[in-house]
Amino acid sequence: MPIDLKKELDTDFMISLLLNLVDNACKASETGGRIFIAASAGQIVVEDFGKGIPSEELHRVTEAFSSELVLGLRLGYSGAPQKKDMRNLNAVPITYTAVSGGAKMGMENDAVRWGYEMLDIYITKDGIDEICFANQYDIGSPDTNKIELLPFSDIMAVFDKMMQVQNAALFIDKSADEGDYGTPPQAVNYHIDKITLGYMRIYDPYSGKREGKLVPVWDFYGSCTISYDGITPKSFRDANKSVLTVNAIDGTVVDRWLGF
Repeated sequence: MPIDLKKELDTDFMISLLLNLVDNACKASETGGRIFIAASAGQIVVEDFGKGIPSEELHRVTEAFSSELVLGLRLGYSGAPQKKDMRNLNAVPITYTAVSGGAKMGMENDAVRWGYEMLDIYITKDGIDEICFANQYDIGSPDTNKIELLPFSDIMAVFDKMMQVQNAALFIDKSADEGDYGTPPQAVNYHIDKITLGYMRIYDPYSGKREGKLVPVWDFYGSCTISYDGITPKSFRDANKSVLTVNAIDGTVVDRWLGF
């Protein structure tokens, strides 16, 4: 190897990266197609001779996460590391949650379902195995109107009130009603250990379009402890699911499952 090609790198990672690029090139090529691999000072090139990116999509190649190849979500990754990437707009991230958005519950049939933009990289012991990129946003012009965020004390007041409202139904005894209703809990406690400020996409599902706005929101993360006998607690936690999401501009509560 020429001396100017030597570079101290993570060998296993680079092998996995190169194999992943070659695999993607194979998927983009037609049967019997050729793949060109070359190395020069400071770069490695993997080139295929497939159909390429449509001319009408070329303007998007410089967008964050822009990609022609979108692979489906693969099952069977229990315990395997996953890398989650989200956009950053002017150094402010779009907050990642495990909720995909666009849920149908509570919506009428004419509502437009629209999941959140997500880039998932699945990693196995052999390296990068699969990449899934869904619901790519086409970011438009920012709203130039001056917008002020509510004081955080106001956000906390909304949080305290809405947590009581959202959990009030848990304490209603429905055991006498028809249906499989168990005994209501005697105590429900939340322990919030992380609060984040970031962007969230909201939209009107009845507009007939997949158009919305990125608005700043506060997300509260933590664990929930429920006790049905007042003695034995049961704890629940999902590190990537927000307990409550509050619009940082007007203080309204946003349903992340629905996306508005």
